[in-house]
Order: sequence, then structure tokens, then C-alpha cells
Amino acid sequence: ALGWWRSVGRGRIGVSVVQDSYTLVLAGQRALHAQLWAQLLGAVARPAGAPPPTVQEGWLQQRMILCDLTADAFVSAPDVSRQPLLAQRTGNATRCAGYWPTATGWHRLHGGPSPRWIYVRAPGDAPALYRHQLRAYTLALAAAGASTPATTRPAPQPGPRWPWLLLWLGVATATWWLERRRG
Repeated sequence: ALGWWRSVGRGRIGVSVVQDSYTLVLAGQRALHAQLWAQLLGAVARPAGAPPPTVQEGWLQQRMILCDLTADAFVSAPDVSRQPLLAQRTGNATRCAGYWPTATGWHRLHGGPSPRWIYVRAPGDAPALYRHQLRAYTLALAAAGASTPATTRPAPQPGPRWPWLLLWLGVATATWWLERRRG
């Protein structure tokens, strides 16, 4: 069904002579239609290569959470100094640690399933991005705190208020009566 294909760069280009394949679906032959297109695209599709290594971004002097670590994990800073990680106690099985970068630039995380890179920038390098992320984190923190049961229930009152109203009314009336009597 595939008339011609050719490799170009990292992909392939193909030309097909198949026309009106939608009529197979209209005639109730969905499986045949799927098989035809799987065969056509299988000839020109290439398997995906290894995904590029992930890059985690962080800010200077701001805590970062790094997960999926081994017990001896550490970070090498741009000046090749070895910086330790502070283990985090979490309820799940993944091992996480906190890291406070002290220098800007590319840092490398050693001690995970695969090597990872961390790019650290100063807040002054991208002030709009820093403010936007800070605002998003603050809103998320405020939204998480708003759903707690302590803030959804009204605060308990110490007692009924009407006796205090009657007491004030009595004192005000007595004061008014004494003023009228003297004057």
C-alpha cells in the first residue's frame, strides 16, 4: 500500500497510493482500516530515541526538592565542589532530599537512576519569572491552607451576647435618668 519512502535526516517521507480509505470505516471494516494505516505508518515511523536528560531548574539560595536518589547522592556545583544533600522524611517510598544551591550555573546530581542536571539562576537574572513562580507557589499554599477544617468552621463564641446588650441598655438608661433628675 505504500508506494515509496525515503530517509530524510532523522525521519522518513513516504508517498502512498491509497485513496478513500474512509469508506472501509463506513462499510463496517474498522479493523481493516486500522490495519492498513498501521502498516502504512509503521513503514515510515521510526522508534523514538532515548529521551534527553531532564533538567530541573532552581533559584539561588532557595530550597529545591530532589527525588529518586540513592543513599550516597550529592550535587557537584559549577566549581566542581561536592555539596551534600539534606535527606527529607516523606511517607512514600521514594527517597528525596533538600538542596540549597549556593552558586548559579549548571549543577550535576550524582546518585540517581540516571545523571541529572540542575540549572540554578539568581532571582535578579529573570525577575519576572521569579516573581511569577513565587506568586504561583504562594497561591497554591494559600489554596491548600484554605481547605483545612479549622478555617471552614466559624470560631466558637464564648457565650450569648444578649445579656451584655441588656446590661449596657440598663446602665445607659440609669445614667440618662440620673442626668435628667439632676438637671
